Amino acid sequence: MLAEEPTISRRLSIAGALWKINRDPVFIECLEAAKSANDDIFSYFHAFQVLWLNDERAADFLIDLLDQKDRMTQTTALRILNEVESGKRMAIPARELPHQPSYYRKLRNDPAFRVQMAAAVRRRNEENKNGQ
Repeated sequence: MLAEEPTISRRLSIAGALWKINRDPVFIECLEAAKSANDDIFSYFHAFQVLWLNDERAADFLIDLLDQKDRMTQTTALRILNEVESGKRMAIPARELPHQPSYYRKLRNDPAFRVQMAAAVRRRNEENKNGQ
């Protein structure tokens, strides 16, 4: 089914389900393919699927999305990064978020930041799983 699906959004949904079932690496392949397509696929729903990686790869991937040409994708990735890091929703304009893209780009390879973000991603996923 996955191999025959031509639409990247549907492929990503199928691969996401496979990831949830048995951590099938095809999900990561689909994420990378979607990112390479450089369109607006990560402008909302699929951007949150990145958090399913449940480790520092999620932060890396979201930081990569800050450089996509689609402005909505950039904004969504920035909002998710800020919300994951702070542990709370932020219903404010992107330009008013506490941290801007340069902050995340600068800290991307900092070991302490990577550990912090990986823990924050796992915490967010656990809270969402428990309906909080």
